Amino acid sequence: RMPTLSGLRRRGVPPEALKRFCSAIGVAKAESLVDIQMFDSVIREYLNEVSKRAMCVLDPIKLVITNYDESNEEFLSIPAFHSDHNLKLNRKVPFSKEIFIEKNDFSLNPPQGFHRLTIGGSVRLRNAYDIKCENVVYNENGEISEIHCTYDKNSKSKVDKSIKGIIHWVSASRGINISVRLIDSLFLTAEPDLSDENFEHLLNPNSLRQLSNCYAEPSILENIHTTRFQFERIGYFMIDNKLSTSNSLIFNRIVSL
Repeated sequence: RMPTLSGLRRRGVPPEALKRFCSAIGVAKAESLVDIQMFDSVIREYLNEVSKRAMCVLDPIKLVITNYDESNEEFLSIPAFHSDHNLKLNRKVPFSKEIFIEKNDFSLNPPQGFHRLTIGGSVRLRNAYDIKCENVVYNENGEISEIHCTYDKNSKSKVDKSIKGIIHWVSASRGINISVRLIDSLFLTAEPDLSDENFEHLLNPNSLRQLSNCYAEPSILENIHTTRFQFERIGYFMIDNKLSTSNSLIFNRIVSL
């Protein structure tokens, strides 16, 4: 979208990252252009250092761990920041029999090199357990509504090197329902003013996509209005304080990973 200071602030870009970017590019006497990828890279580098970690599922599908006790619920202690961060704090993440994972982390007919979940295949749930997919459940429209798996209860503290895939997840019963706005470039070309085409034809139709029915772990509620998060495996996000209400939490993507 339009990279105004007001827009960048609302998106969640921290002022420290802007200062770091200005120091990196310096001042030139001649007119020059800087690739937007460099701008994003500086923001990404800074946010990686300071952002709180959390898990969020943007396109959820339910996964049921059939051999997990339905009455049981664990609270896993997971690092809240990057390992190099000065604050060595942990966050408590609920884990239970039913969780949400991303739809694209499962495939019935996986392509070559697919290391995520498939029937008969195993993956590791991030900071949790190893699971193996046993079968799926279809709804009346013939679409997959649930994935049924078993878990290795002894795998929390050990790593099975034969399992290559690691996927993120959110507790189905404790997950916080949010909406996510994915913000991208306003134009399809880097220099639309040099094109002979009508600028309207150069507008990116996907410059703003809003996803509803996303689920995030409960730790996002702590200092939610001032905290920037890294949604693991997805990108960096911050709440939109203008659009959000107590009943409708909306997050803007600051930059992708």
